[in-house]
Amino acid sequence: IGLTVTVRAQSREHLDDIYRALTGHPMVKVVL
Repeated sequence: IGLTVTVRAQSREHLDDIYRALTGHPMVKVVL
């Protein structure tokens, strides 16, 4: 399965938090 998601972050810190949450999830293989 492939999935593309558009994220609207309010700040760089918010974007970093989202990135960490995604990369830390066991079902997520790649985050660009």
